[in-house]
Amino acid sequence: MARFANYSDSRLARVCRYYGLTRRELAVLLGISPGLVSQLESGARALTCDVSARLAPFLAPLEAAEVTPASPAPDTAPPPGPFDAGPLQRRRAACLHEARTLRWQLRDLPEQAAVAARWAAALPTLLAALPPPPPAGEAPATREAVRLRYVHA
Repeated sequence: MARFANYSDSRLARVCRYYGLTRRELAVLLGISPGLVSQLESGARALTCDVSARLAPFLAPLEAAEVTPASPAPDTAPPPGPFDAGPLQRRRAACLHEARTLRWQLRDLPEQAAVAARWAAALPTLLAALPPPPPAGEAPATREAVRLRYVHA
């Protein structure tokens, strides 16, 4: 059975993390198969000139921002203490539980906002690098046309 790496520092993995993409979505944007993305990321295959040219608009904002992986926040939960059966302690426990739940939900929002801001900043550059969409009357059945239709949608 295949084993998946938890963390990769390749350029493709950094692009996926920076823009919040899956490997499948990156493969569609680059016009290659998801298997080739995995091989490129692991170093089993080298980037071709064509793939490097398609990847360049994604790398420019990423390298300018010099993104470093964020370290996880330390656990700030107080150590458990003796609990009384009184209603005040039950209410306190319920409030602490709700606060933890809200903190858990809140932890992803800054990262999502950062990804959205990166996309907003990079969108003009990415759209300028794309060829114009094919005319509505013509629909060539090529892999490149399918990729462009996905990108322009």
